[in-house]
Amino acid sequence: MSPRTAIKICGIRTAEAAEAAVEAGADYIGTVFVPGSPRWVDESQARAVAGAVAGRAAVVALYKNIGRDFTPPDFVDVLQPYGPVPLSRLQRLAPVRIIKPLPYDNFILQDQLPMWDEQSRTMPNLVAVLVDTPDPTKVGGGTGKAFDWSALRAMLDQMNLTVPIALAGGLTPDNIAEAIRIVRPALVDVSSGVESQRGVKDIAKIRDFCQAVLDVSV
Repeated sequence: MSPRTAIKICGIRTAEAAEAAVEAGADYIGTVFVPGSPRWVDESQARAVAGAVAGRAAVVALYKNIGRDFTPPDFVDVLQPYGPVPLSRLQRLAPVRIIKPLPYDNFILQDQLPMWDEQSRTMPNLVAVLVDTPDPTKVGGGTGKAFDWSALRAMLDQMNLTVPIALAGGLTPDNIAEAIRIVRPALVDVSSGVESQRGVKDIAKIRDFCQAVLDVSV
């Protein structure tokens, strides 16, 4: 039996939502530190989320355009950086792990996926490369729109990669089983698909999403 698909619930802003996600089976709890995002949190809010997680899942911090002297908060287990970041800087952040986001764009993926596949062999803190729907607002994810999963799977088959692939973009409790069967990702990442309104997590939807992943991964 292959390992089950890991679950990341992103854009968590409250301890209540974090607790519900962990109880439902989430492996990663995402916090967004990008001003302008409806899911933005300050460090005190994120620390409360991390406190609710209490080590039962990994806390992910999403940042954009981190500076040369950037150091993630002490409660962060995984960094999801948007914008250009030198590989050497990401390596130096270890033991903090990295989820590297890439937009679903043929030109970018054809260029970047083989490079990250090669890099993964000497970068033990790389968790996965996350393929997400391009975000015209440039905030980073959370578009609520899916892309062509079959086309991505065909591309991955041609490349014969070993780096773990994470999938995001328009995932919901209703379509996640199909997405997993087509793409066969190591990790799935949801935000807007488990919200009652933009930036507000829906506890019932979080539970339904996690259960759907657990069901299809058996």
